[in-house]
Amino acid sequence: MAKLDPNVLHHPAVIEQFNKRAADTQLRIADKITAFAGSMTELRQKMISLWLLRQRDPDGADTRAAYTEADQSGAAADHARFALRLLTEDPGLLRLADSAFEPISAIRHAAERSELREHEDRLEEILNAFVQAAGRQFR
Repeated sequence: MAKLDPNVLHHPAVIEQFNKRAADTQLRIADKITAFAGSMTELRQKMISLWLLRQRDPDGADTRAAYTEADQSGAAADHARFALRLLTEDPGLLRLADSAFEPISAIRHAAERSELREHEDRLEEILNAFVQAAGRQFR
């Protein structure tokens, strides 16, 4: 959960809103759900960029940098998944979160662009199902 910077003077309304959000479990869960979906979207983008760079210049400096960026995004996505697990016990939602990593891993090993697209489409399906399942908790 985010924290207010104690070295910054915050408007009382900001502090009040921050405290309300921190106290509201539903909003905390929603924050973790959106953080997870966002982190997976970012990881997908990084993995696709890495794949494209590997096709063009497998040993280039840009490719090596893309590996690092993809690794950092993967760690952030793992972190978001663990945070989600702390706040919800919905087995279907957690199963979808776990399954989102399968096409991500497959993207890296795609032999050609059509295979890359299949994995990207599969991830999109999983993330859409994840968001729909998560949304049912709030309706």
